[in-house]
Amino acid sequence: MLSDGGLHAFYQGIVLTTGVLAYFDGTAWSSAFNTSEWQTLWDYQAKYRVRTAVAYALPTADLGYGPATGVDATTNPISARLSSTGQSIFSHVNAANPIVITKAWTYLAAAAGTGTNVLLSDSQGHALSLVRTYPDGRQVLSLTFDGNFFLVHSLTLMHGVLNWVTGGLFLGERHVYMTPQIDDIFLDNDVYAGGIYRINAVDWAATAAWQTQKQLQSQTAGVSLHMAFNGEGTTGTYFPDLLTPAADLTDSQFPWINHTFTHRNLDADSATYNQVYQEITRNNQIAASMGFANYDLRALVTPDVSGLRSPHAMRAAYDAGVRFVVSNTSKPGEDNPTPQAGIYNWLEPRILMIPRRPVNLYYNVTTPSEWTNEYNFLYRSYWGRDLSYSEILDKESDVLLQYMLRGEVDPWMFHQSNIRAYDGMHTLLGDLLDRTLEKYGKIFVLPVRSPAMAALGEWTANRMRYNTAGV
Repeated sequence: MLSDGGLHAFYQGIVLTTGVLAYFDGTAWSSAFNTSEWQTLWDYQAKYRVRTAVAYALPTADLGYGPATGVDATTNPISARLSSTGQSIFSHVNAANPIVITKAWTYLAAAAGTGTNVLLSDSQGHALSLVRTYPDGRQVLSLTFDGNFFLVHSLTLMHGVLNWVTGGLFLGERHVYMTPQIDDIFLDNDVYAGGIYRINAVDWAATAAWQTQKQLQSQTAGVSLHMAFNGEGTTGTYFPDLLTPAADLTDSQFPWINHTFTHRNLDADSATYNQVYQEITRNNQIAASMGFANYDLRALVTPDVSGLRSPHAMRAAYDAGVRFVVSNTSKPGEDNPTPQAGIYNWLEPRILMIPRRPVNLYYNVTTPSEWTNEYNFLYRSYWGRDLSYSEILDKESDVLLQYMLRGEVDPWMFHQSNIRAYDGMHTLLGDLLDRTLEKYGKIFVLPVRSPAMAALGEWTANRMRYNTAGV
């Protein structure tokens, strides 16, 4: 039984019920159950070993707490640590670091009475989470602080709570994903400060070195950067072209994705069926001629995420072998309809659209000063002041961290300009992902996955079949 603010759900085999167990009479909250009804519920729980988890509890003696006081953890964040029992329940959490509870009302109380086992406590000895075992065998896990889907402490703990309350018996699997897709490889991008920039061999080497360094660490051994490329840039358009041979020598280190040959917009008023077909198949030929080892012609990132509502483009893409494209989660109708699900294209339902998240690392920035200038131009009024480069990294990595802690499988959108080695070694993308992974590693011990786009499409399709199966 999982309880949050009076809402309850029972997880026991095939039993699932929900209901409100309290009401407000205008003066105080009262139980919707009388004494006999509560005893019937408790007898059921004791007989069938149905556990209860209270996701936000007022500490009471019945739950195993002493007198409580309430505090706002927004202004006074609370650093809490897992006990040995807590570490066994929240085994996915990095117990070497505190769990910071903030931006939530929190009740502080010590454990009291019999049958209590503290899971999480602060430095003053307040029990922020515990399990009470009652004489009849019932068990209740309670948390004394509020939470929601975007607070880090909730994202850190709730999988463990669900795993405990179900006794580990539920359908599904738990993984963490980071799938950066870098568009426009081999082309150039406009630059916010003016002009254009196309990455070179030094930039490519720095990016490859960043990925290699991550893959040497056990937690991020599965992390990879996914290169969405435009083959026209390899054909002598740029001179001297030191990027193409550098990429050719190291192509096996990266997954590659078709981004069309010239980056032509594929919307209905911009491209015919034949033009779209040629854009896709010519890029397939470039991938073959360069010997890209990790390349699947079923995957396509359309330029500007265009063509998704063009019958010409979608029919041509399907005929060219495409089965998976990305959509833009910031556009109406293109976000995940349900968690981890994609959308079968409205015009060509044999093509699955994988929702992809845009980020605030813009396509037209290559250095910290460029990103800082544009970011502050856009967000100065929101934050009330200009932010430094480090502060921007902190804000934007918080967003990416939430995606990871939620277990989202959606890929992230970046551009080739973001992997300029602005000092010969570091890139904007590397800095942002470093900050994100640093935060992540302090919270979770789970490894990070970066599935290739076609594999991600197959995974998403399987998830959607699971959803419609009515399990």
